[in-house]
Amino acid sequence: MKYIEVDNKLPNQTFTFSTDNGTVEITLNTIDDITLFSMSAGGNNIISSVRVPANDLIIGYKHIQEQFGDFIFTSDDNNYPNFKDFNQSNKLYWLNYEEVKQFKENKNA
Repeated sequence: MKYIEVDNKLPNQTFTFSTDNGTVEITLNTIDDITLFSMSAGGNNIISSVRVPANDLIIGYKHIQEQFGDFIFTSDDNNYPNFKDFNQSNKLYWLNYEEVKQFKENKNA
């Protein structure tokens, strides 16, 4: 699991991140108090405008997880992540596919 520092001053931001299988472009958008997650790779949209949950996998699709892993925003208060709390009570992490499988096993235990 790798921590990703994101800007807590920008409600909308785009950045690149290197996974085990290549670089992806992540976009976080905030509408009202809702954080949305989009990801593209090689100029191709992979997933678009998914609401970011608290303490759960963002992408959730196995075929994408197998290739790129998945992301999770941890939340100290179990509320939906908000950009104002990024890097404080809301932290973004990337999980490779093995870590995704372990996360799912622990969640279902």
